[in-house]
Amino acid sequence: MTMTGYSPDEDRQPFTYFRGHPIYAATLLVIIHVITMVATTLLTAARAGGILQALTFSSSDVIHHLALWQCGTYAFVNAPSVGFAIGMAMLYLFGRQVEGFIGRRAFLLMYLLLLVLTPLVLSLVGLVQPTAFSGSGSLHFAVFIAFATIYPGAAIFFGIQARWIALILVAIYSLQDLMAHDWTDLLTLWVNIGFAWAFIHHERGHFALPDLRFWKKKPHFRVVRAEPLRESESAAPSDMDALLDKIAKSGLASLTAKERARLEAGRAELLKKDRR
Repeated sequence: MTMTGYSPDEDRQPFTYFRGHPIYAATLLVIIHVITMVATTLLTAARAGGILQALTFSSSDVIHHLALWQCGTYAFVNAPSVGFAIGMAMLYLFGRQVEGFIGRRAFLLMYLLLLVLTPLVLSLVGLVQPTAFSGSGSLHFAVFIAFATIYPGAAIFFGIQARWIALILVAIYSLQDLMAHDWTDLLTLWVNIGFAWAFIHHERGHFALPDLRFWKKKPHFRVVRAEPLRESESAAPSDMDALLDKIAKSGLASLTAKERARLEAGRAELLKKDRR
């Protein structure tokens, strides 16, 4: 599946190369998630659940014990599963396309904001009811939503367009959460897909963020003193009129040498103005 977005530049080139193979930011994120999944599996097998619990997001820990690292580590606590494999496939296939369209920096910014968005929302919910969350399923599904927002007509599975696959998956995931009364997962799902959709539309220039600067710099005005007209410029019109009247009455031969010089200077000045 090959698609192109804006014109390629340095921000849309591979992050690095490994044995001649390009490594993009999305590919690097997949590698990191796979490594941490293996680490999670080994820690679970070693019955080191305390370490994993310290890395899982808990609104109580964040609010009362300032465990702020959980706002980033929760997404890297993943058990091996089919769902995790699907999430990695979404990040690798569709994340690469999103990165190529908006650029590596914007892609990493979107990923970082999606990463911290879920803990932020759940921390607010935790003020009323404690919440806990781990895994990167909603995060990587949001990457697919970003892809579907950029390429809604892209044919993916059996010729079905990306927009319809996104709509079907959103409906299925939402119904599953409703059936299980999993309000935390439902909230994170919709917050992530809503943000991904909005971020792509912002990057495409469909809307701009409000200017939050309350104190704007006022333009500085500088008073410039007008230069007085030179004597020759101020006197030129009247001198020329007097000279033209004299020529009309007595002819060109009646002009003195000084008057001829003033006439020639005035003619040169007029020619200079015509050239501007």
